[in-house]
Amino acid sequence: IMLAQYSVPFCLAIASYYDPRDPDIFNDKTAADPRVRELARRVRVTAADGRKGWSARIAVSLRDGRRFEDAKATFLGCPPTPMSDEQLRDKFERLCRDARLKPGAFDALMRLETLPSLADGI
Repeated sequence: IMLAQYSVPFCLAIASYYDPRDPDIFNDKTAADPRVRELARRVRVTAADGRKGWSARIAVSLRDGRRFEDAKATFLGCPPTPMSDEQLRDKFERLCRDARLKPGAFDALMRLETLPSLADGI
């Protein structure tokens, strides 16, 4: 499953059928989904043509001949395109939903630099 999380073809295929923000979607059932596996097999990844950093270009060709393309120099969460507080909270809550955190943990983390001590934990 960890390999799947780092596989561009697999992640693109998952995003076509499931909510890619849901950390629980990376599981054996999803990995075995024939729709995901078939679509992942059709994804081709090629080297960037002079792009730097985390930039990417995507092109989608449909069976009817239509083609869609887009390019980004960065992605959400990078310094040039930071997440909003609402997006950060949503991601934190999704990733930590099974953790035993104190109420207000996210808010405490967001003001971590101003806390006098970490002795009480989060």
